[in-house]
Amino acid sequence: MLGAVVVLPICFIRTRLPLMPLIYRMLVPLFALLLIFLNSFPGSTGPLWLAGWMSYVFYGAVAILALAGLTAAAHASEFSPGLIYGATVAAFAGCSLLGVAASHTVPFQAEGGGPALLVVSTMYFVYLIGSALLTPWQREGGDIALEEGVAATAAPVRDVSVRCEELAQASGLTPRESEILGYLGRGHGIAFVADALVISESTVRTHVKSIYKKLGVNSREELVSKVDEG
Repeated sequence: MLGAVVVLPICFIRTRLPLMPLIYRMLVPLFALLLIFLNSFPGSTGPLWLAGWMSYVFYGAVAILALAGLTAAAHASEFSPGLIYGATVAAFAGCSLLGVAASHTVPFQAEGGGPALLVVSTMYFVYLIGSALLTPWQREGGDIALEEGVAATAAPVRDVSVRCEELAQASGLTPRESEILGYLGRGHGIAFVADALVISESTVRTHVKSIYKKLGVNSREELVSKVDEG
């Protein structure tokens, strides 16, 4: 309930930038860092009580964001909805069984399992922070540089959407390819499109190859030039 109260207002924010990556790579890691700091205080103190209360909000918010991600993945048709939700339910059941089994071990029985849960939670928070810090280094530098170069020569935003729709209809692009063309026409790269549509970069590249073939171009620069021709 508390997680929903925190996350739902974010869903009404309108922005041209991908919102989910901003939440997962900035807000969630910052929240985790705050919880690590609060958990460092001695027991029976105000900061530790606040950390316990905020943990419920944190995990509730993460659950809602995960559900939103699953819905977006199903909408993207990268995998079948049955596979996505079936694998999710199976993973949840597996984690639940693991938690029940762990509750009978000595570390989780000491002091009601509080210390052990604190260690597990802290490790998860560290993982979130570490993954957020490593994400920029995992991207291909050449892809980012190319995106910046193309963005400088892209057509005005107000004209791009109409022109991309015309090209999509004339070339027989699928709805997903048309959507991706709109991003490419504005100079955005593979990583940006993948973040915006919540699909993998490999899937975006597959669609881009199909778009290039249907439009008769061989590079992103040629595609942007074709958009500019309108």
